[in-house]
Amino acid sequence: SGFRNLCISSNHRPIISRLRDSYKFVCNIKSFVIIKFQNDESNPIDQRTETTQFFPATIGSMDTAKRVFLSALIPFASSVFPEFGSFDDQEQKTIIMNFWFRFHPFEATYRADKAFPDHMDRDAGGYTTYICGDLADFFLSDCPDAVRVEDAKKLISKTSKVSFTKNREFIARLKPHHEEFLAVIGIMFWTLESRLVSEETIQLSDRYRHDILQELHVYYREELGMDDYAARLGELLTLVQIFEKFEVMKEFFELLRLLDVFSDDNLAYKLIKE
Repeated sequence: SGFRNLCISSNHRPIISRLRDSYKFVCNIKSFVIIKFQNDESNPIDQRTETTQFFPATIGSMDTAKRVFLSALIPFASSVFPEFGSFDDQEQKTIIMNFWFRFHPFEATYRADKAFPDHMDRDAGGYTTYICGDLADFFLSDCPDAVRVEDAKKLISKTSKVSFTKNREFIARLKPHHEEFLAVIGIMFWTLESRLVSEETIQLSDRYRHDILQELHVYYREELGMDDYAARLGELLTLVQIFEKFEVMKEFFELLRLLDVFSDDNLAYKLIKE
């Protein structure tokens, strides 16, 4: 039964189980805040990830969505990885920002694959919004008056048709199970550069990555009954590098800023400049 499987997963996959609960918490925060922001009278209980209604994004709505997303990540990290709460503020910030530049594009692509299987040029710009080149006019509708509209539309269209589509095709082919998705975000969280954090944190990251991989082995063998899963696991782990998007996002947002799509106080732009 589903209850029995849940008990088994909690006992044999404790980290992935915590990731599941905490990711649900992140989704709930994003859902509730967006409902309030939109002054929507919908019942929050009805707002579930798999049934979310999506609307075209604007640059303003995307900025709001990023602020909400980031605000949820420290409680997310503390609930999944208890040691995180003992890190100093600077190390917490370093880890969260390193994580966000992978997690955000990965989750956006993963959710877009479920929401828009027939529209490969769409990406989930926020919890209830999507971006695509065909709707570039709407995306730019709340930009400053100085925006260079035609150049910005070309940039968004190219990003949609090339970058979004490339990411979507990989996810569509691999079709990660939710358990695999959770494991990947856990590994992304602990994929750190040694120059940025302490030696103790690097050792902790090695242990967590090892433990999450062990839980994936248990999932493949005991729940899916798979013996030969090495190739799939290898492809799954490439997602950690495929969605390392800091440089790509940096270039994209710097170009948008040059085209006056937003001002210097745009969150994503500020983050890439830090």
